[in-house]
Amino acid sequence: MIYTESVPNDQTIVDYLRSVTPWRSAIASVGERFEPDVQIPGLALDPEQIGSEISDLLIASGPVAWRSKEDLTVYGLSLSHNPDHPPHLWRSGSFGHERYRICHPYDYYKAVERDRQNRIKGDYLDSYAFRCLLPEINHYPALAKLLAGFCVPVVRATIRVINGLVCSPNLQSDSGMHHDESPFEVLRVNLCVTNDGSFGYQYREQAPIYPPPGSHWIVNSDRDHRVVVRLPCNFQRIHLVIGLVPWFDYDASRDAWQPNRWFGIKHPYDMAKEGLLFNPQGTAYP
Repeated sequence: MIYTESVPNDQTIVDYLRSVTPWRSAIASVGERFEPDVQIPGLALDPEQIGSEISDLLIASGPVAWRSKEDLTVYGLSLSHNPDHPPHLWRSGSFGHERYRICHPYDYYKAVERDRQNRIKGDYLDSYAFRCLLPEINHYPALAKLLAGFCVPVVRATIRVINGLVCSPNLQSDSGMHHDESPFEVLRVNLCVTNDGSFGYQYREQAPIYPPPGSHWIVNSDRDHRVVVRLPCNFQRIHLVIGLVPWFDYDASRDAWQPNRWFGIKHPYDMAKEGLLFNPQGTAYP
């Protein structure tokens, strides 16, 4: 077991886990690849039911603006939090960071990429730190059941709403293109709750895709990608973005981590396709 408290303050949790495990050889054994059409068998949501619960949760808890920008283009809620943070930060801790407000909107995403070399324990960029779900989720049965169905740890889960009234179209430029963490570190699941056809996603040099409500996909987060806005509209696009830890188990009672049975054995995309990430019954592995 690798205890969170043993992680040095100058490293993120995943950086430390990488340093004490055969991380590079584990990735080499399964290989890196681009596979943009991966979905998870059995993962389904009723967009009307989930959408209603999300609306109620945002009203009850109060939505937060995406902290990296001073506008109201994106708002929502952090569904997972860092238990070492004070409770008043739980709803916003993994929802951007104020230090990026100095960046020009065009350069913002690349600034975050450059900042990853400076990531430290407990910081916004320490995804594994956001390892506990908000207790309020238990009041919303459909949302709670969805999150409980994942068989691997959930980190940095958020509700993300794009305000169609103030967003800017970006189809005629490469604005917003960026990449995030490796899928071996955090496997990102994006679930569409509402969409009127004005919003999509796109990988560099690929055609944009406009997902319907109720659909989901695995983001190839280590490849350049972006949210696409076709045109401003009187609509609020809602997505759930859920981070999964594919290669480590987490023991909340001990606040400790250890490599799981698939470490270096199965690519996270194969884990998804083979039904190893999600079980509606909420048990450890199907």
